[in-house]
Amino acid sequence: MTKSKVSFYLTVEIVEFLIQYAKEVYVNEEDIVEDIPDMDQVNKDKIASILELSNAQMYGQENYPDLFSKAAYIFYSIIKNHPLHNGNKRTAVIATTVFLSINYTQNDPQYSKGKEYRILSNRIDHLYFYKLALKTEKIEREEGVDYKDALTFLEKEFRNYYSSLDISPR
Repeated sequence: MTKSKVSFYLTVEIVEFLIQYAKEVYVNEEDIVEDIPDMDQVNKDKIASILELSNAQMYGQENYPDLFSKAAYIFYSIIKNHPLHNGNKRTAVIATTVFLSINYTQNDPQYSKGKEYRILSNRIDHLYFYKLALKTEKIEREEGVDYKDALTFLEKEFRNYYSSLDISPR
């Protein structure tokens, strides 16, 4: 397993920006009926906890030691921990694709602010990731898959997706 170095980490402030961006991206989608809430209705403590735990260590070893395992944890945790009362899957898609894009393609995190996040996120197939979010929820609910197996599934999907893109990893 090749380890991909992580040099850019999401922050609560970045995720807040991305939640606002998700509200724009997913406007007028046919199968999405409820709006993403305003920021005053977002549980920022849950977001902070998810982001902190993605970098947690136990006995000197990172729990999620590479880019794809961290991305899988962030994606899964936003969906399952519900920091928003609605829009968790959409937020997970946007936040994870930006996290992966910046770290996978060596984009300079000092440059990648504001509208540049939008550019990075737009290069990714949101529909694929949204379907992956729906599938993750379904396999856990209907097939009784535990979170470790769900994270392994997501990590594999992310690796396969990014290896199929015509971009070079760092």
